[in-house]
Amino acid sequence: MARPQQTSPPSPRTAPNRSPAAAVLWTVLLLVALLTPGDNISELDDGFSLPLPDGADKVVHAGLFSFETFFLVRWLRSSRYERPLLTAILMATLLAVLTEVLQIWVPQRTGDPADLLADQLGIAICAGWLGWSAARNSKSETSSPLTSNTSLIDRETP
Repeated sequence: MARPQQTSPPSPRTAPNRSPAAAVLWTVLLLVALLTPGDNISELDDGFSLPLPDGADKVVHAGLFSFETFFLVRWLRSSRYERPLLTAILMATLLAVLTEVLQIWVPQRTGDPADLLADQLGIAICAGWLGWSAARNSKSETSSPLTSNTSLIDRETP
């Protein structure tokens, strides 16, 4: 009688297989938010508005692209990309440039270099946080994550 094969539990360093659904959904929401004509946004306002300081839209841009980068990294890691963080940074940067260029043709919207800078700041915040998290959680490494040959971008995050 044959014994059933025992399978070992997955390694804690192995990323679970995730579908791109979260990244795709967030990208669609981001595109809707950034490419909706300005007059349609004002129609959503029902008379209630918050007194926001100047530059509040820059914080929104940074937040949108920080989450975009996070969801891309999460999906790319599970897809076994060799450099998921670097790939996500490049993809999010391309999306940021594309949305600012496309806004030139959207009514009551303008492509703004300051918005692009805020997008890049959001990407950098997420990349820095993921890199810091990976370095902090790399307990099996004997050398310092800042002096080893492996870039923080190449490390897996939990």
